[in-house]
Amino acid sequence: MRVRRTAKRLKLLGLASAAVLTILVAGATTAVASEPVLTEDEVVQVREFFTQWDVPVATQDVLLDGLQEGELWDAYTGATPVRVVTESTAALNRTVTRYADGSVSVNEVEVPTLIPDGAILPRAISGCTQQTNAGVKYATNCRVYHTTGATSAEFYASYSIWSTGASVSNWGKARVLYDLGNVVNARFEQTSAGEIKYKWDSQSLAGTYARNLRLTATPSGVTSGGSY
Repeated sequence: MRVRRTAKRLKLLGLASAAVLTILVAGATTAVASEPVLTEDEVVQVREFFTQWDVPVATQDVLLDGLQEGELWDAYTGATPVRVVTESTAALNRTVTRYADGSVSVNEVEVPTLIPDGAILPRAISGCTQQTNAGVKYATNCRVYHTTGATSAEFYASYSIWSTGASVSNWGKARVLYDLGNVVNARFEQTSAGEIKYKWDSQSLAGTYARNLRLTATPSGVTSGGSY
């Protein structure tokens, strides 16, 4: 997401606007406060996301107007969800999380195509696949995705699961599809044998926000989530 760097809405962080304006006019290079502003195309994109997940138009208006004024949604602030629904299809496992202000986050993990033991992988199957050998399930090249409608990221990874443990490997192809600020310091961090996080910082005049998207493998399966 593009950030318009203006100083006219300096109340975002509760700072005294006059004092902050003085600092900016004086030419200080330190980023103090502003708020992310969506372009018209980005507003259309977010509305499409909200409509897909049944957010009423009136609530969309409030959320978008608030974001334009620098008010972060509950989906960004770590607020307690009011509803969490997990659903599975043949293609993916999806978790839809809803918050009190009407914002929504959607998390998806690709479900691998099962390949019979000992079979040679058909050329037509090139995506997320799973084979089992000696009691170990090997899943490769599976997509992990998380979005709030205004911030979205994905990466691909492989994982192995067995009765007493799990591991992740071969992570890559990561990208932030869009965000509210400038994306910097993007990197992977393996926090344990069974967990990988794709991390980045989102920078604007409002400050720097640490974000991450994770994949966690355990003997009971895989989970993922985003901290935006």
